[in-house]
Amino acid sequence: MCLLLFLWRWNAFLQAIVLIDDPSKRTMAGALRNLVGQYTSDAVLLNAGSLLAPTIVVFLIFQRHFVKALITGAVKGRALAPTDQL
Repeated sequence: MCLLLFLWRWNAFLQAIVLIDDPSKRTMAGALRNLVGQYTSDAVLLNAGSLLAPTIVVFLIFQRHFVKALITGAVKGRALAPTDQL
């Protein structure tokens, strides 16, 4: 049942691609669909858009937590000795 629900929600992207005409209101799937032409498609650009765009969005949302984790793990006040290497 979960698989069917997932597929139905995934197919809702098709509805967004077809019905939304304003480029500023399109979803990412709709924007990536514009990169596919009738006879050609730029596979490298499509792969980059589908991989990097969600990664950047997730980073921007959780940026505060990433920076906090980096600062928490930093060694303050002294340099690492050669024996303290990870």
